[in-house]
Amino acid sequence: MKKLYLFLLLPLFIYIGCTGGCTTTCTSESCSDLISGKYNYTMTDSTDNKLIEGVLIFTGYDNEKISGTYTKDKVFNDSFPGFKSMKGSFNGNVDVNEKKAFINTNPKIADNNILINFAIMKDSLAGRWTFSTMRGTMATGNFYAKKIKK
Repeated sequence: MKKLYLFLLLPLFIYIGCTGGCTTTCTSESCSDLISGKYNYTMTDSTDNKLIEGVLIFTGYDNEKISGTYTKDKVFNDSFPGFKSMKGSFNGNVDVNEKKAFINTNPKIADNNILINFAIMKDSLAGRWTFSTMRGTMATGNFYAKKIKK
């Protein structure tokens, strides 16, 4: 009889253990611990030719949402698709469990945006940028960033 009760209660214990221990929400504190401060970033085209270098600064953390500003300090090519849409501020989302994030470099409009998806490492970020319009993806490239030590 004890084995029958254990067998019937086992799914309940598994469910409680998973839902109690597997949280996917990001608190402001955990976001800021994972991705905070200033980063020197580089955007390249799809063949790794430099397009822009600058500084990316994370300043806002609200649950899974992040925001901040960026500069374009060295411009190697200002004619690539999407360059003119980059206005200096961004917003996005972070997935703390997956250590990945997404930012929109022109959050004030719905299209003609450079969107950046990247993985978060200890002192760096790495991923891809995409210039997205109403007609779809117009250009892509690589994105690299290194945390600036205080």
